[in-house]
Amino acid sequence: MAPQSTVAKLLARGRQLLWSYAAKAQEFVCGKKNGVPKKKNGGLKRIGRGSFATVYSCGGYAVKRIANVKVGLKEAEIALEIKRNGGHRHIVELKRVIERDDEVIIVMQLAAGDARSLVPGRTEERNQRPYIEMVFRMTTQVAKALEWMHGGDMSHNDIKPDNVLFTSTMPRRGPDHFLLTDISPTNVMSPVYAAREQIRDNAGSPAADMFALGALVQEMLTGDRPRWVGEDDMEPKEQGAFWYGRGSGSLKRRPPVLPASCPELLRDIIESCMQDNPDDRPTAADVVRMLEAAVVQ
Repeated sequence: MAPQSTVAKLLARGRQLLWSYAAKAQEFVCGKKNGVPKKKNGGLKRIGRGSFATVYSCGGYAVKRIANVKVGLKEAEIALEIKRNGGHRHIVELKRVIERDDEVIIVMQLAAGDARSLVPGRTEERNQRPYIEMVFRMTTQVAKALEWMHGGDMSHNDIKPDNVLFTSTMPRRGPDHFLLTDISPTNVMSPVYAAREQIRDNAGSPAADMFALGALVQEMLTGDRPRWVGEDDMEPKEQGAFWYGRGSGSLKRRPPVLPASCPELLRDIIESCMQDNPDDRPTAADVVRMLEAAVVQ
């Protein structure tokens, strides 16, 4: 075990590095170059972490640090293209992109939380009408964002609860406004939510986005992620090989088990979006029309 003095030095060095990065982020966001920001409103707070990136809140913004420069530049290019095209009210707003030698930093609109944090642990809570209505709102707004993206020859490629944000929430009603974030390069995905052809071909598409939309809504209503037929019988190494396209030819998704309280329209959207054949899935525009014409039963 390291002597106490050594441990103290390491901890002090860690704090120094954190505040150094906080100062950089404050400079990026606010244009300030002098000094470490005040802890009250300028320090970094980690709010998310993924395979390639860590996201912090700083000065009222979300600061995404992407250590893989190649992935970061591709993601930044997509975000800039969205901004050049006028953006969309249900896609997180880009503020600034900073390219460094060893990382890419993307400064974005800061949200209040993600959809995963909204999923109740108890079935009876997921069956309550205010929650079902909130899932309707979320699905409609995500579908509208996808309709806009697909109309501009773009796809999201990584739809999942972590990548659907909300800006605020109301007592009993829940969030009113949702945003898509982390729009990914076509070969970056979360295999658990990906369509089989996306895993097999290592490429996203509008049809693959629709599969993931169905998977997203399924998890919001059931509290459980999508699963594969035979997945429980596979060893961890076999699961990894399957998820990354080296053994996916013969396996299919397990049909979702939806609660009896699930509205028929949401059931139809989940089942149609998660069709194995991409040609059998609805478009985002189809889903928007279905939802806008509906009333929660």
